[in-house]
Order: sequence, then C-alpha cells, then structure tokens
Amino acid sequence: MSDQLIANHPRSRPSDQVLIVSSLSSALGVIITQPLDVLKTRLQGPPILSANSSIGVLKTATALWSEVPSQNNLLYRLRAFWAGTIPSLWRSVPGVCAYFTTINLLQPSVPSCGSPALTSFALGFTSRCIVGTVLLPFTVVKAHAEAGLSQNRSTFVALHWIYKTTKLKGIYSGLLPTLARDSPYSGLYLLFYNQFKHLTVPKEIPQKNISTQLLSFCAFLAAFCATAVTQPADVLRSNRQLSVASTTHRMPWAQVLRETVRIDGITGLWRGFYLRLIRRSVFAVITWTLFDKIPISSQSSLPVT
Repeated sequence: MSDQLIANHPRSRPSDQVLIVSSLSSALGVIITQPLDVLKTRLQGPPILSANSSIGVLKTATALWSEVPSQNNLLYRLRAFWAGTIPSLWRSVPGVCAYFTTINLLQPSVPSCGSPALTSFALGFTSRCIVGTVLLPFTVVKAHAEAGLSQNRSTFVALHWIYKTTKLKGIYSGLLPTLARDSPYSGLYLLFYNQFKHLTVPKEIPQKNISTQLLSFCAFLAAFCATAVTQPADVLRSNRQLSVASTTHRMPWAQVLRETVRIDGITGLWRGFYLRLIRRSVFAVITWTLFDKIPISSQSSLPVT
C-alpha cells in the first residue's frame, strides 16, 4: 500500500476504488520490484547463513545469475530473480484489503490522541500491527524463497515444512522487527513529508497550486528518511527469519545483532538500504499513475495514515 497515496490525498476519493487501485498497484509493484527484494535478502543474509560479510549488490546479482546451471536457458536464469513472488503477492495484495478493513473497523473505537495527525498515526500503527502479525508467515516463506532456501517448494508446502520443523516459533520468526519496520513507517513518512513540505513550500501557496515535482521531491526525501530509520529492523528481520533455515532453530535476538555487527560492522544494519528505497520509489510511481485516474469524490472513509 502507498503511504504517499494517503498522505497527499486524504479523504478525497471513494474508499472502494482506493482498495481496488491499491490492490492492483501492490500486485504490479511486487512483480516489477521483486528482483530488488531478492537481491536485498541475499545481500542481508550472508552474516547469518555463511558467517561471511556481504559482497555487494553487483557480485550478489552475478552470483545469483551463476547459480542456475549453464545448460538452462535465459528464462530459467531470469526466474531466479523473481523467487518469492507468490508469497509476496499473498502478503501484499490481501494485506491492502485487510489494512483498510481494519482501519474502518477500528476507527470508531480509537480515542482521540489530541491531534488528527497523532490519532491517524495511532490508527495506522495499530492496523499495521494486526495485519502484519496475521500475514507474517508469508513474509517468512518469502525470505526463504528469496535466499534460495525453499528448495522449489510451493508457498503452502513451505509453510507446512517450516511449521513442521520449528512450529509456530518458525513461521512467526522476525515478528518484532517486522512490526518495528512496517508499523512506524507510515507515521514517520507522514511526519517527514509534512515537515519537508512546510520547509519548501511558502505558506501563501494553495495546496492545489503546488507543483507535482516539488511534492515528489518532498515525498522522496520523506521516504529516504523513513527508510533509513527503519532499515536496521529490516536487516534483523531477514537474518532472524533466515536463521531458522540455517540452524533449525531461531537464533536469539542478541546473537542475531551481535553476529551481524561482528561480521559486517555497524553498517551491516543498513545493508540493502538503497534497494529498499528504490523499491518503495517504484511502488510510489506505480500507485500514483493508477491513483490519479480515480475521480475525486467528496466522501471517503480512509484516514490519513
């Protein structure tokens, strides 16, 4: 789902059309950007999987390309870069519908936090926590597939294998950093976006007269800052989930953090930052292209999150 979409156009379009467009944009975004996620996961995995430092994006991509036997054709090599697409779709597309449904269910019962922005942040944070927890097993399967650890198992066969091997602890590994990454992102994005817009746009200029280029620049800066703040949680999430495949049990958090920093240094906590930032930017472009086709309406039940 797009935080830019909701942040810039609050309560302006029919919620059913927003749901449809968000689902469609999520599906397209997953398919187009999956190679970035595959490279990011493989870039983050070596400290836990092989006790080696990450080797960089280019070498990671070259190694992935070389993994496929030479006798296989080009299509087989390209498919390796789209590993984990199915569990990604299972996580992303239902996640959009579940997210907005949860918001609509919780909205009447969430107490006011003193300001609309804080109330919306609390609502969005809570909704993301609920949806993220429910759909986390697909995130675990996705990480395994992207790292090449699924052994060509289908999504639900992989879920069964992980559950059989490590029970609920396995399919819910990485829950806390996943929530620490996803739940605050929307609120952080909105916070940074409004601040950058306040700094760059004169107060006397009406919202409708602000150039798209300036808003896009503010959106990129906000995404950059929000991604930077939440990236360590993404690295720890990947390593915790991959540790199940490498050791048949969940590695304690302290050990995950210690091993990552010991092998990769403190900068290892920001491995894959630019890949994740590019992925979010591409998602935003896809969402805006589709979202701007929705006719503006005076009614919408979607809050700013």
